[in-house]
Amino acid sequence: CLQCAFSCPYKVIKVVGQYLTVDELIKICLKDRSLYKISNGGVTFSGGEPLFQPAYLEKCVRRLKKENIHVAIETSGYADKNIIKSLSKYIDLWIYDIKIIDEKKHIDVIGKSNRVILENLMYLAESGKDIWLRIPLIPTINDGEEDIKQLVRFLKGLVKYENIKRVQLLEHNFLC
Repeated sequence: CLQCAFSCPYKVIKVVGQYLTVDELIKICLKDRSLYKISNGGVTFSGGEPLFQPAYLEKCVRRLKKENIHVAIETSGYADKNIIKSLSKYIDLWIYDIKIIDEKKHIDVIGKSNRVILENLMYLAESGKDIWLRIPLIPTINDGEEDIKQLVRFLKGLVKYENIKRVQLLEHNFLC
């Protein structure tokens, strides 16, 4: 909604970017078609959270798939399962962030349960969609011994899914 940018007294948050129609965005994406072919690349939707604009996103990914463009999405997975199901037909690669495994801790830190995030991940794993998991290690939040043990137990449960193509532990980036 950009209210944080408009009301920031120090002007450290700025509005950047532009509004594009689906046609405008697809036209821009298709300019790089030859690069996608030689690099085995494609279009990645990231954010913020792309799943917060599901109707727009679905229109875009449908059009890109008609053009035989590889489509990836970077997401937290926090969305209604029907959105995930609807989009999964068109998304080739899900780049999926997992921050905290323990539900209570997730609620304490993030303010919401992680149940829908983990359920959506399991749905995608079971559906055979390619997945890269990314886990940012955040000091004092999810890098403690118990956090790592829970993460390892969770990941062991995913070993049976051959479509989990990558697991990345990421150093947390502090913005300030």
